[in-house]
Amino acid sequence: MTILRLSDMQEINERQYRAAFPQISMPDVIQEYEPGYAACFHSPLPLFDPATQSYRKGEYQQISGKWYDQYEVYALDEAAVLANQEAAKQLANDSIKQQIAEIEKGQARAVREAALTGDKTYLQSIEDQITVLRAQLQ
Repeated sequence: MTILRLSDMQEINERQYRAAFPQISMPDVIQEYEPGYAACFHSPLPLFDPATQSYRKGEYQQISGKWYDQYEVYALDEAAVLANQEAAKQLANDSIKQQIAEIEKGQARAVREAALTGDKTYLQSIEDQITVLRAQLQ
């Protein structure tokens, strides 16, 4: 919760509020505000697709005598959407590469086991996993 200065609809913190009224003694926990000021309660963030949308603060709204901040969702421009898609693709590729590296660490054990036992089933399953992951790279 913050404090809303109603004259210009600006949020201020408690220190700024106290500084605006240096002549008034206030309790440690302020429960009532001077005229022109009100508690501002935070609304939950709206649901949005971060790849194609974002949000910004909208107008404050008074509901049942209490003030709440509001948010509005807006579409990102094409360049931002493309940048987000590229970043998501890079993140997915990095994750896949990390999975491949972890599997390849275990591959040495499978090669030793296949050499000792002649059973290449485990080794083949590891190679199959790596092939599937490499196919997922974008």
